[in-house]
Amino acid sequence: MLPEEHIPKFHHWLFSFLCKDELYNELAGDLEETFAENYQFLGPDQARSIYKKEVLKMLRPSVIRKFKVLPKFTPLDMFKNYFKISIRSLWRDKEHSLVSIFGLAAGVVASVLIFQYTNFENSYDSFHDESTGEIYRIGRITSDIATGDIISHNVANFHAFHPAVVEDVPEVGFSTHLLPANGVFTYQDVGHNIPDGSFTTGSFFDVFSFELLQGNAEDLNQPGTVFLSKTMANRIFGQNDPMGELIRYNDNFSNVVIELQVKGIFEDTPDNSHLKTNALMPMPNLISFADNGWFGSLRISDVTWRWIGFHTYIRVLPETDRPLLEEKLTEFTRKYRAPYDASQGRQQIAVVHNLSEIHFAQGFNAQLEPSADPRTVNMFTYIGILIVLIAWINFINLASARAVKRAKEVGIRKALGAFKKQLIQQFLLETFLVNFLALLLASGMILLIIPSFEEFVGAPVFEYFWDFSPFWTTYLLVFGVGALLSGLYPALALTRFQPIKVLRGNFSHSTQGVWLRKSLVFLQFGIVLIMLTGILGIRSQIRFMMNHDIGMNIDQTLIINAPPPFLRDSTYTSKLDTYRDDLLQIPAISGSTISSTVPGVRNDFGQTIFRTDRPSNESIFLYRSNIDPHFLSFFDLELIAGRAFSESLKGDRNVIYINEQALQELGFSSPEDAIGKRLTYPAGPHPQIVGVVKNFHQMGMNYAVDPLAMELDTAALGTYINIRMQTQNIPETLKTLEERYNSFFPGAPFDTFFLDQTFNDLYESDKKFNSVLEFFAIVAIFISSLGIFGLSSFLINSKLKEVSIRKVLGAGIREILKVLTKEYVLLVSLATLVSIPVAYLLIKQWLDNFLVSVTINPLIYVIPVFGLVLILCITIGGKTWKAVRVNPSRTLKAE
Repeated sequence: MLPEEHIPKFHHWLFSFLCKDELYNELAGDLEETFAENYQFLGPDQARSIYKKEVLKMLRPSVIRKFKVLPKFTPLDMFKNYFKISIRSLWRDKEHSLVSIFGLAAGVVASVLIFQYTNFENSYDSFHDESTGEIYRIGRITSDIATGDIISHNVANFHAFHPAVVEDVPEVGFSTHLLPANGVFTYQDVGHNIPDGSFTTGSFFDVFSFELLQGNAEDLNQPGTVFLSKTMANRIFGQNDPMGELIRYNDNFSNVVIELQVKGIFEDTPDNSHLKTNALMPMPNLISFADNGWFGSLRISDVTWRWIGFHTYIRVLPETDRPLLEEKLTEFTRKYRAPYDASQGRQQIAVVHNLSEIHFAQGFNAQLEPSADPRTVNMFTYIGILIVLIAWINFINLASARAVKRAKEVGIRKALGAFKKQLIQQFLLETFLVNFLALLLASGMILLIIPSFEEFVGAPVFEYFWDFSPFWTTYLLVFGVGALLSGLYPALALTRFQPIKVLRGNFSHSTQGVWLRKSLVFLQFGIVLIMLTGILGIRSQIRFMMNHDIGMNIDQTLIINAPPPFLRDSTYTSKLDTYRDDLLQIPAISGSTISSTVPGVRNDFGQTIFRTDRPSNESIFLYRSNIDPHFLSFFDLELIAGRAFSESLKGDRNVIYINEQALQELGFSSPEDAIGKRLTYPAGPHPQIVGVVKNFHQMGMNYAVDPLAMELDTAALGTYINIRMQTQNIPETLKTLEERYNSFFPGAPFDTFFLDQTFNDLYESDKKFNSVLEFFAIVAIFISSLGIFGLSSFLINSKLKEVSIRKVLGAGIREILKVLTKEYVLLVSLATLVSIPVAYLLIKQWLDNFLVSVTINPLIYVIPVFGLVLILCITIGGKTWKAVRVNPSRTLKAE
């Protein structure tokens, strides 16, 4: 026989591995014997080939041994097993699974809406590139030199500030300034209103990062040019190329008419920019027509450090020290303003705001748009966190309660050899699955809510919804941390006990588990009570401001905007008087007056003034308003001294009325003391005070009363036509008013608004804040109700045997109800004791923001408690009553 090494090794091994042990020796011997013969007579190659074929033929089912296959589980197999168990567990307890999913989804939706809104508010002006140096707006604080008292905070600066600041302050790399301008652009005899125009300089694009699509920024320094936003260019020129086209600009507040050539197109300013503009015009054009009579005989060069209203911005060099910069800017301002400030007993203090701070810079006059309250934004952030917290509390409570209910299952699995790690993985997978389903549901709900929410808050807060933003951060946070916490606690708590104790049910009575659930429910009740109390406090303040006597009658008042200045001619004043008299012939009109200001619209026209009988350094800043003889009686202003205007005084600019605030700041001892005294304007007349009017709130209860002078000057009138009209047949009356307006002022737009609505709009931010708070409070209550409903059903079910035993022993319904509800009564009581002082401090802090605040009714602390009790009754009432009515035999026979 040949050596074994000549036999094909693989086939020899294969046969030895597959052949039955009892047949192997006999069959292997036959194969080897045949192989030896073939090797001798046929040669090696053919012998090996025949051997291979014989091995394959030999491997029949009767020859192959039977193998016992042992299962080998992979991590994927374990995951599939956990997943199946999780699905069965959730499906078996559908009611509480749905409560968990919907509660968490509602929390995610509410928190995402809040965080996206606060993210939008905090993103203002963040798109500007500040890598080459920070961008600051220069404001100023005016104070009294002698006393140091602050007179005003203002963001409007002096015309001469730019470009002198670049030359005098080395830290400033670039500077620009702009003056807001509203008017009409006319192209091919078609007019287009420009609500957000500006006069500025070519360095505008050196300071800001607004994208210039066409043109050269230097052209903004050339007279007769204009840069348009993309939207404005499309509105005026359609699809045609606007570059090089000529348009005519008519200013709304003067008779200025200039011809401009389109030299540039820039991208629309984003919604999260405090500086919104549709058109940029060169500063030289402003200078040219300001030199033609704006300041009487004075030239711009004479008033350049007195001409105010310009918004000045600078881009500083990197690593500039901000406090030092403010000091240098203050010295720079005082250097040039010294002659003027010294005569008025004032001094200027420069203050800078970084672009990221401008949106929240409160207390400064002349802002380009109303500033936001950072405390409100922060409060919404806290509310979002609280709502997420409530959702987590519900989820943890329900998860831990369900885990307790499955204690025997866990005990059996531990007794059969399950490791602690495996049990933790099982619970985590279940909670991750619930979180995932909740997030899917929340995603769909958010997509449906986005349009309504953006309309509600008045901003496209989800414009960058799919970018990396707090939306995704919130999702990851809730999905990761929420699932981990809610799944980890019950898993760790259960797996810590010995199987024998768990199987006896001792864990359901664990002090640690009970106290955790009670603590979380207590926290939840406290949050709901604080939110409900806050809503009542905010609503009380808003109602107080809207219903408080403002010192004038604005009911049933319609305001008609007078024709713009460029449509007025030499007959305008007489036409206006005739139109006013003509309106009184309409039966629905009971009164009319003409004025340059109206309540609810900011009056920014004012001048420094001093008493003629006092030194000129005892001056005040006095706001001015032009009225006709009917203004006082029309608005029911209270005259506390002097005489009313009469037709005999018409056209006399030397007589004025002042309010009590002006009386006080001018230093008069009494209203009677002011009558007959004269005031002096720096470059104007010396009007005589003929009356003192009781203070009235021009801008609502949340604004300080400004010192005001009302002048009888019909030549300067024409901004507003005030009409007192009946509320019946308003459409018909408006149609009549428009027809008569068009007959007197052909070509002028007929624009109207109701004064009470405009005045109430002053409280719009507070009303919106209250509405948003109400909405999210309802969401929080809904989430809490879901959690309480789910938790109460678990707790009540755990006490069914106790209830049945008590009923068998003769307990009445009242006693059983007491057993089932005493825990909630105790928790509500404790939450009330803690929430009332917290709510009081928060409401007091919020009311401190108002000049005049309501006296809080103690009932606002009581009503939320009754509301919470009512919510509890609705939430757990059905479950409790069902438990009371259950037949003891159905429960006790389960054992």
